[in-house]
Amino acid sequence: MCRRYRIEKETLYRFQDIPGFHKAFQEDVTEGQIAPALVLENGRFAIHALSFGFDIVEKRVLNARIETVDQKDFFLSSFRERRCVLFCSSFFETDDAGIEREFLGKGTLYLAGIYKNGEFVIITTKPDEDIAFYHKRIPLVLERERVRDYLSLFPDKETILSYRKPPLKVRGGSDQLTLF
Repeated sequence: MCRRYRIEKETLYRFQDIPGFHKAFQEDVTEGQIAPALVLENGRFAIHALSFGFDIVEKRVLNARIETVDQKDFFLSSFRERRCVLFCSSFFETDDAGIEREFLGKGTLYLAGIYKNGEFVIITTKPDEDIAFYHKRIPLVLERERVRDYLSLFPDKETILSYRKPPLKVRGGSDQLTLF
């Protein structure tokens, strides 16, 4: 489950020309914090300031599984009508032994999400074999070229699952794995 991701200033400022941009967003994003979310409004990119996690009675839901997002009433309308993309420099996962690892790409990572009522969750998926060694679920990372398509609401879950995943590298713990 993704509970934290990082937006380095360099990554954040790549989006400064998009309506809704605000330079005061926090670098480390965790549960309940406000973060920039990329959305499509009338065919144009915009940034909404959204809180990380859907607030339900006495807890927050942070993630939604791509495999069931279109089957659960709690997520269905958001998946059909309100998709967002969270841009970041890296994200973090903690394994069963309590070791936190940082996952990075070759630049900006684009995490698929959904939102409602000023809140968002990150869509997760099963990792590739090399990453599965470190964690059972990771955010659904989109290639930059797929961001507009994902936000357009047209692709269904099967199409989204067929997207090529960008390569990731892992940092943290006592070992390192480079996948590119």
